[in-house]
Amino acid sequence: MNLLGMAPISIDEILFRVELLCREKSRAVVAIDGRGGAGKSSLARTLVANLSKSVHIEHDWFHLPKSQVIGPDRFDHARLISELLLPFRSGSPKLTFFRYNWGYLAGIPDGFHEAPTTVEDKEILVVEGCQTLHSSLVPHLDLRIWLDTDPAVCLERGIRRDIYEYKLDPDRVNTAWSEWSAWEAESLARDDRRKRADIIL
Repeated sequence: MNLLGMAPISIDEILFRVELLCREKSRAVVAIDGRGGAGKSSLARTLVANLSKSVHIEHDWFHLPKSQVIGPDRFDHARLISELLLPFRSGSPKLTFFRYNWGYLAGIPDGFHEAPTTVEDKEILVVEGCQTLHSSLVPHLDLRIWLDTDPAVCLERGIRRDIYEYKLDPDRVNTAWSEWSAWEAESLARDDRRKRADIIL
């Protein structure tokens, strides 16, 4: 049993669910939500490696610039919908959008990469990141997954990854994760996105 008292489901079962969706629809959107450090990116990469014509989309690319974060939502859900989800649903063969650069973690101005990112000829979007089960996004999703990982484990993983894998400044990383963890706790207390999940791992 996981922390929410539900029996976990296997990766093979998730793949089977996605394959069934693709038989019913020409295109499908899979969302993976959970705390930072829960393993969302790893799960997304596993799914994409086993699903043809699929692509991994990071919700972090749609974070708002820090100067624009004035409320509880840190992500530009409207931009994700307008630039990615709606064109994908309408059958567009080519999706173009700009990625947020998280510059403040690297000690540079935050903002967007100068060159746009292009995604072409895909039938499955695997969108992962915190708040991907936000109420505004749910109508555009076909399969909703929550990764139920202990908060202390998430924090340890996230800090270790940013320092040792991404080579970021330890003081800046620890400060950012302290702020992020507090925001995550408040976000889930205000809006328990876990309740919107079809699958909990």
